[in-house]
Amino acid sequence: MLEKGVVKAVMLPVAEAEALILQAAQPLGTEWVELGSAQGRVLSQTVYSPQDFPARPTSSMDGYAVRHEDVQAGIPCELQVIETLPAGKAPTRELQPGQAVRLYTGSLLPSGADTVVMQEDTQQPSPGTVRLLQRPQRGQFVRPQGDFARQGDPLLPAGQALGGAELAVLAAIRQAMVPVFRQPRVALFSTADEL
Repeated sequence: MLEKGVVKAVMLPVAEAEALILQAAQPLGTEWVELGSAQGRVLSQTVYSPQDFPARPTSSMDGYAVRHEDVQAGIPCELQVIETLPAGKAPTRELQPGQAVRLYTGSLLPSGADTVVMQEDTQQPSPGTVRLLQRPQRGQFVRPQGDFARQGDPLLPAGQALGGAELAVLAAIRQAMVPVFRQPRVALFSTADEL
């Protein structure tokens, strides 16, 4: 029989003690940090795509945007080059029959174009003209709108540790501030001289 006020120590198996500790542990809440400070942190909320990526069809290759039906008559065929579109520049003209647009990887496709012919399969016989040497498949080297993500798609789940790849995704969707779990503050102290 125990004396009054004496507590008997109970030894728990390690797995049971660990389960009790984890059950009692609670997240510390959310804080928003700048993207540049988010390396190694853990997302506290799922991040969703704010729009379609890409927002419009783009080229996945340097080459020429064409209408697939224009290259069905026979190869080689020559088309008039009406514009050059570096990545980031918006098309100013709609592609008409017999026309092509010079573009680069990541360039937006102009309206009317549905196929990209890579530059290695072309020649430039004269300024403002391109000769296609290979018959492309319809949609070749075109990244369709929403190919990477559609608006509202989950991109990164809550609980995801943020490394380089995840930070690149957040940068691509222009997420300047990131919701992450607060980090605990830990202090160590010794209560005796045995250590």
